[in-house]
Amino acid sequence: MSVWIDVPDTGNAAQDYGRYASHAGPAYVFGKGHCVNWGGHIGNRYVQIYNSNCAGEHRVTFTR
Repeated sequence: MSVWIDVPDTGNAAQDYGRYASHAGPAYVFGKGHCVNWGGHIGNRYVQIYNSNCAGEHRVTFTR
């Protein structure tokens, strides 16, 4: 299980991952006024969200 968050404009990023029973995280970065990318996975299901917090959000969900 994992969670990650990234602010491309500032280069700040955080993540947490491991063999958790209920949830991963928290992961914090300062993103006020910036586009934010974030995502995570549980088992073999992944989600990635790009340009959140600004126009043009793009969501990707896939299975590995």
